[in-house]
Amino acid sequence: MKDPDLAIIARLLADPAISKLVGTRVYRVNLPPNPQWPSITVQGISDIEDGDTNTSKYAHTRVQCTAWAKNDVGASGLSKLIRASLHGLTNTTLPCGDDWVYFENCKDAGARPDANPAIPVYMWIRDFRIEYKAD
Repeated sequence: MKDPDLAIIARLLADPAISKLVGTRVYRVNLPPNPQWPSITVQGISDIEDGDTNTSKYAHTRVQCTAWAKNDVGASGLSKLIRASLHGLTNTTLPCGDDWVYFENCKDAGARPDANPAIPVYMWIRDFRIEYKAD
């Protein structure tokens, strides 16, 4: 099965504006112990390949990209860079490990901030709706 989450990670790591800020700190699902900031986590939320709820020739998935930083301005700015890199991707083939994923389209589904005053870390959570070729 194709892995759109891994393809998103590869895309973000290859984006010069993002890699300038985070280097290689783009992680799948969880941050590592004692993370450095800013960082990004990427997590699949749902995936529908075919069947009763999906009658198109493409699989549908939602992927959440979270921008983490020491302040709200940093997290918000990084979230906007993530949007600029992913929103509007159409007819694009992205690498994922030794394979590839063909993205029919990728749309920003919205973002929201989240902050916990007990810890000095801010995050902006952004969802993307993606149609991709599953086989």
